[in-house]
Amino acid sequence: HALSLFRELEEKIGEANTLQALGDLAIRMDDLNEAKLKHQDALEIFREKQAKIGEANSLQALGNIAVRNDELVEANSNYIDALRLFKETDARIGEANTLKSVGDLLIRMNRLGESEKKYLSALKIYRNIEARIGEANTLKELGYYFSITKDSEQARDIYQDALEIFIEVDDRLGTSNTIRSLGDLELKTLNLSKASELYNEAQKIYREINDNLGEANATLSIGQIELLNFNFETALLLNVKAKSLYEITGDSEGVADSIRVRSLYYALSGESDKCLLKLQECYEYCVKVNYSIATTDWLIFYAEFLSKEGKQDESDLFLEYAEKFAKHTNNPAFDERINVIKEGKK
Repeated sequence: HALSLFRELEEKIGEANTLQALGDLAIRMDDLNEAKLKHQDALEIFREKQAKIGEANSLQALGNIAVRNDELVEANSNYIDALRLFKETDARIGEANTLKSVGDLLIRMNRLGESEKKYLSALKIYRNIEARIGEANTLKELGYYFSITKDSEQARDIYQDALEIFIEVDDRLGTSNTIRSLGDLELKTLNLSKASELYNEAQKIYREINDNLGEANATLSIGQIELLNFNFETALLLNVKAKSLYEITGDSEGVADSIRVRSLYYALSGESDKCLLKLQECYEYCVKVNYSIATTDWLIFYAEFLSKEGKQDESDLFLEYAEKFAKHTNNPAFDERINVIKEGKK
């Protein structure tokens, strides 16, 4: 109704703002094609009216959509244009939001050193303008950066800082995402009961706020715990459920994650041929959608776990694929972890 009214009145900025709002709603509904069309229409009007902040917001949204569609070069271009406009108009919150988005993108593009700089720049702005949710979101991503490059204890501290802010400002999605990230840290130190507790806590919130992607991620994580506890039937059911949720949301990273966990299922259940096929499928899919860093991190963990379980052939296979993935990541920390496992096998 608002859109029709603005068009009747030829109130172009109102029309563009409404298109933008409809685009944001479509993103939340996981309808990325509709979201892209709405934001493109809004962008055209904002440019025509030389409304720079509106133009920048549309470009940033289109960048976010491009990331979800695995169009990383297009996303980078949109973010660069948005960042320039936000700086020109001194729109500090827009600038910080875009810097944080660029940091996320650079991790997908395997440019880790640059991503840390973007996060720190965004964090500085958020703190200067007291934008608490932006600060917490950036801390959460910095925590992930530290977990894969430097120090899991430092990552845990940063996640806890983010969690405190999310709880303080009552951001339930941020709270659940951070709890799940803390669960990942516990899982990688084989504290399975604590990891399970955290994943289930996150899952409860995702369901309460109807977040399909979060629910899919938590379902996959809980299934992975079941797998490491050798509860194969439950693990497989949860993996299938997570994959179907990922397909609903159009989340390629989630699809890749579900393929990765399935490869571990086959390794632990003694189906070596299927394990090899699944690892190759995972490799080809992840290279296609630029999703190597998270996958490498988990494959190294799997290789270590399998070695401890006495499954040396399977461990060697996961290590071989971890090395293949690691070549795409430009992350020396992965090479160091792989070498430590290799030395332990001698």
